Amino acid sequence: MRKLKVGLALGGGAARGAAHIGILKVLERENIPIHIIAGTSIGAIIGAMYATHPSAVEIERKAYEYIESKQFKLLKFDFLDAEKYSRKGSGFFYKFTHHIKKNIFYNLSLTKRSLISGKEFKEHIEALIDDIDIGETRLKFAAITLDITMGSEVVLKKGSLRRAVSASCAIPGILPPVKVKEHEFVDGGSIDLVPVQPASELGANVIIAVDVSKDIDGPFNSNCGIDVVIRAEKITSYTLNQIRIREADIVLKPDVKNIFWADFSTFGHCVQKGEEEANKNLYKIKRLLARKRLTHWF
Repeated sequence: MRKLKVGLALGGGAARGAAHIGILKVLERENIPIHIIAGTSIGAIIGAMYATHPSAVEIERKAYEYIESKQFKLLKFDFLDAEKYSRKGSGFFYKFTHHIKKNIFYNLSLTKRSLISGKEFKEHIEALIDDIDIGETRLKFAAITLDITMGSEVVLKKGSLRRAVSASCAIPGILPPVKVKEHEFVDGGSIDLVPVQPASELGANVIIAVDVSKDIDGPFNSNCGIDVVIRAEKITSYTLNQIRIREADIVLKPDVKNIFWADFSTFGHCVQKGEEEANKNLYKIKRLLARKRLTHWF
C-alpha cells in the first residue's frame, strides 16, 4: 500500500513569508511529517531551505542572520516601502516622500530591466540556498515559476536548486528574469501564488496550503494610471488564488496581511504569526491526518 504523503504548498508574499517558518516550527514540534514541499517565491526559498535541511529552528536562525547582514541591507528594500509614510501620517513630508519614491521606482522600471543586478541576485541566493541538484534534497521539492517567453506556469523539479529558487522569486521589475536557453522565468506568484496543484502532482495525498498573500485593500482611489494597472493585476491574481487554494485539504492564513512585502524588519513578528496560526489549527490538522490515514488504509 502506498504511504500517506503530506505536502506543503508554501505561497509567495516576500517578507510575510517568514510566517512559513513559524508554521514549520509547530508542525515539527508536533511530529507532523512533511514529505513534499512545493513553493512559490519566498515559499520556494523557505521550502528549499527546509527540504535540504529539515530543521525549522536552524532555518529561522540562518534567515534571521541573513536579513540582519550587511549584504542584505545593501539591497535597500526599505526604500520600496513607500506605504510606510502614509501609515505614519498624512502631513506634507510623508505625502511628498511617498510620491517621490513611487516615481523614482516607476522611472527606473522604464529604463532598467530590474532594480537589482543579476550578479547581486545570484550572490543573495547563494547565501541561503545550497549548491545542489533538486533531486538531492532530503524532502521532495519543486519551485513554481512563470515562463514569460511562452506565457505558462513551469514547475521546476529537477536541475540546479539555486536556479530553480531564483526563477521562482524573480520579482518583475525588482529582480532580473532567470534565463534558461531560450526561456526567461520570473516570480511564480504571477501565475500560481499558493502551489496546491503542483504539490498534488508531486505525490502528496494531503495538502496543507499556507497563504501569506495580502488581501485586496479598499476602497481604491488614485488618479495615477500605473496604480490602476497594478490594482487590476492584483485583483486578478487574488481571485485566481482564491479559486486554486480550494483544492487544498486545509488552508493556513497567518495574520500578516498588513505587512508590506518589502518590510523585512517584521521577520520575528511574521514567524510568531505563523506559529499562532498553526497552533490555532492544530486540532484540525491532526484530525485531517487521522481521517486521511484511515481512508487511505481501507
